[in-house]
Parts: sequence; structure tokens; C-alpha cells
Amino acid sequence: GFLSPVHFQVIDAARRGSLPDITALSNAWTDTPGLISPADALDVFLVHLAGNKVPATPEELFSISPNLAFASLLGLSKINAFFPGHPELIPRIAAKWPEIFKWSLYLYSTRIQGLDRTDQRRRTALDVLAGAWYSICNPDEIQAQMVRTPATVEIATRLWLEEDAGPIPSQVSVPV
Repeated sequence: GFLSPVHFQVIDAARRGSLPDITALSNAWTDTPGLISPADALDVFLVHLAGNKVPATPEELFSISPNLAFASLLGLSKINAFFPGHPELIPRIAAKWPEIFKWSLYLYSTRIQGLDRTDQRRRTALDVLAGAWYSICNPDEIQAQMVRTPATVEIATRLWLEEDAGPIPSQVSVPV
């Protein structure tokens, strides 16, 4: 596909940490097939899911790094449709699973466990985290990494139990 200078600017700004640009990218990168390559989108998402960027304290739950990681998980929640045509994405995600998991654990503990069930941000976090995990868990290589990581099955079970437990309904239909 042909990328206009605007698309390059959005991808570049998202990579550098622009929250509005990564939010736009995460929400819309699949809307026009061929416009943004899955590899380019994944590059951006993985930059912000680096394990060394996870805050040491829960007080930072809505600071820039968690917000960029959250947007990146939203972007990952749309990647599964590209696995058949882009199998090269699978080992990249599998290799980064420990870092994705580290972020997932942080976001789960701060934005799901740490917020009241009536908080819409909690419901959104639950949907995004469940959606990202569901999207990436099907390929055997990624699934094997997930299962080998202590606490993955426990968190997946908690996400599944939480899915319909709150007063705010899910905005997505993702079986966890």
C-alpha cells in the first residue's frame, strides 16, 4: 500500500510516544487494508511494550508509559487477522511475550484490580487486555510462551471471570 506523508508522520509520532498518534494508530491501523503494514504497526506497539518501561509503583497508572502501553495492547488486539498472511509476526510477538506479560500484569493490577467495578476505565482496561491476549494467543509459538509464563493462566482465568462480573457491560465480544 501507499503511505502518504501524513501516515508516516502518525507512525513516527506514535513511535516517539505521542499519545494522540498512537491512540489513532491503535484504533484505526486495520481500517484500510494495506495502508499500514502489520509489521510497521507491530514495531510501534512493541516499542511501548518494552519491559523496562513498566513503572515501579502503581501511583503512575495513568502516566504516559502506561497509557502508551495500553494503546499498544489495543493495537495488538487487532493483529490476529494478519497471522495467516504475515507469519513473521508470530515469532516477534512470542519473543516479546515476557515484556507484554509484564505490562499486562501492571495494567491488570492497577486498572482492573485497582479500580472500582463502576469505573468505565476499569471496563475498558478489561476489554483491551482480554482482547489483546485473545488476539495473540492462537498461534502455537505464542501460546507456548504464554503457558510457560507463571501466572498467565491465572490472569486469563481472572479476566474470564471478570468479563461479565461488573455493572458495566463489555463493548467487545471476545471470549477469554
